[in-house]
Amino acid sequence: VPVLPPVPPPVPVPVPPLVPPSVLPPPPVPVPPPAPVPVPPPVPPPVPVPPLPLVPSPSPVPPLVPVPPPPPLLVPPSVPPVPVPPLPLVPSPPLVPPPVPVLPPVPLPEPVPPPPLVPVPPPVPPPAPPPFPVVPSTV
Repeated sequence: VPVLPPVPPPVPVPVPPLVPPSVLPPPPVPVPPPAPVPVPPPVPPPVPVPPLPLVPSPSPVPPLVPVPPPPPLLVPPSVPPVPVPPLPLVPSPPLVPPPVPVLPPVPLPEPVPPPPLVPVPPPVPPPAPPPFPVVPSTV
């Protein structure tokens, strides 16, 4: 097998810029990195407030005045109680209403015949004029 010689690397050819250097935009201005955000110091824990002492408030309601119980009612022992007889049980009326009586149908009145038609005489024609004028004879 024949051994080929190594291929030389390609020679870079300088390419002229398509835009003249005076027309090219200026190089970008470097932007400084953002300033670090200051971290607020930690908040100290709240100072414990001692609880207020409990002061008994004056009671606006006056104390209750004890009321003596009423004296017992005295019933004379000579009057015996009157027994009350129980009331008799009255049957309640039925809840169903009584039947309504059905009335017989009312007969219709007899039809009245219409009055007879009166014949109307025909109109009288006006008298016809004479066909010829009547001339008195002079004979």
